[in-house]
Amino acid sequence: MDILRFFSGAGYFCAPALLGALLVGLFPDGTVAGILGVSPTRVDLATNGTPTVVRVRNKGTESVLVQVHAVQWSVDVDAAAMAGEVLAVPPVFDLGGQGEQVIRVALRRPLKEPVEQAYRLLITEVPREAGEPNALVFAVRLNLPVFVTPKGARADPVWSIRRGSGRAAELVLANNGGAHVRVQSLSLLGDGGAEPVLSVEQAAYVLAGEERSWPVFLPAGAVKELIVRAETNLGELEAQVALPGG
Repeated sequence: MDILRFFSGAGYFCAPALLGALLVGLFPDGTVAGILGVSPTRVDLATNGTPTVVRVRNKGTESVLVQVHAVQWSVDVDAAAMAGEVLAVPPVFDLGGQGEQVIRVALRRPLKEPVEQAYRLLITEVPREAGEPNALVFAVRLNLPVFVTPKGARADPVWSIRRGSGRAAELVLANNGGAHVRVQSLSLLGDGGAEPVLSVEQAAYVLAGEERSWPVFLPAGAVKELIVRAETNLGELEAQVALPGG
């Protein structure tokens, strides 16, 4: 589960998953309709259209109304287009307290493209009106990555440094393959340096044919190349990256 969003009226509050259980204490004047859990937290769809099962559980005591739909992969899921090629059934359901619902997710048509397709599955609690005047009602949205990976499709990560002005630069990860790579964490080290010049702990996806960059401040001196070490879904990666024009 990548994102949990708690809505109030037209706005929303972004918060980590662990805060869900603390909402009642943080917002004593509000109500929490339910606390949703999901398994698995990543969906891998079959290319032939065979359904994959996703289980949603209401960990709260009150029933909740839940809406499910798939969107195109986007950093901003609120602006993402609907993914009509992905079917999620049932699209709307009422989930009682401590109850569980099975959702079946599948492609409407078999995948023919040789490159992996990526989507987001949004499982959203529909806010209900509060029982008391001026009370806040919070609802949860679960955001699951969805991948349809053709047989033989593989990621091909290539690291490089893109210079900016002065000592400013970017560490670039280009994915030249046909499937995604997920970076859990990475560090960038200088020649013989024990301390990294860049350390990233936030996970990031790089889809097939796309790239991701991280700003870095290059070390002073006659450094010719750097070493990047990354924990990924492909295992631990290590590569030397030369400084352009260095």
